[in-house]
Amino acid sequence: MMNKVKLFNAKNAGQKIEKGMKIEVVEVGTFPDVDKDGHDVTVVALEAKDGTIYTTISNTISRAVDLLSEILEENGSVTVKVNEAESNNGRSFYTLEIVG
Repeated sequence: MMNKVKLFNAKNAGQKIEKGMKIEVVEVGTFPDVDKDGHDVTVVALEAKDGTIYTTISNTISRAVDLLSEILEENGSVTVKVNEAESNNGRSFYTLEIVG
């Protein structure tokens, strides 16, 4: 999991993930925050091999962080693709797919 300096950078300078991105992830972390509507959220931070830190408040990705962290411990890094899906309510959300 990320140290406090990386989480600070994620909170203040993280790049938002976007549909179709492929990221070679080397480390993950989470931190609490508040969304634009004032709701409590968990922010997921993904550190890429090049040092860029990407963030998202996707609940689907948040629920997968523990397993992704275990995979990273075993493999050192993994390439994920950011996919976008639609809920039954018509809302868009992100998921991650391991592609390499």
